Amino acid sequence: ISKKISLPGKAERPKLMKDHPLTAIFMDTSATRISYFYTFGQVVNSFLSEGKVFKTRFFNFDDQVREVTSSRIFVGCGTRFDIIENKCLELEKEYGRYPDCVVVITDGAGTKVSPKAASKWIWLLTKEHTLNLIPSKCRHFLISDVTF
Repeated sequence: ISKKISLPGKAERPKLMKDHPLTAIFMDTSATRISYFYTFGQVVNSFLSEGKVFKTRFFNFDDQVREVTSSRIFVGCGTRFDIIENKCLELEKEYGRYPDCVVVITDGAGTKVSPKAASKWIWLLTKEHTLNLIPSKCRHFLISDVTF
């Protein structure tokens, strides 16, 4: 879809029902994480299969955040975690509440982040990972220890 084309009418996103947790999933697509695209697909499919339970938005990130709306994912360089928080704050404005769950698939190497609601963040870490930049109130797990 071209950004230059617009259809007449009013664009609206369906309202989030209170009993549907808003989940935002972010995949680190810096060049070193290419081997985890399959895992990202598994996570996406797990949440899509529970569409009646979760309202889920999918994003990939490196030095910028891009919403995943097709099978096309951009590979970049650098990893910034602060931009994930910026996107969560945008979602809060859009839905009237901060996401109930923020899942970050990464190796943990990037920039410092101070989430507004760190206890809602879950980091799924690659085999080779670092915990230095993960806030202490966040939860983290190895991807290999999680079943999708």
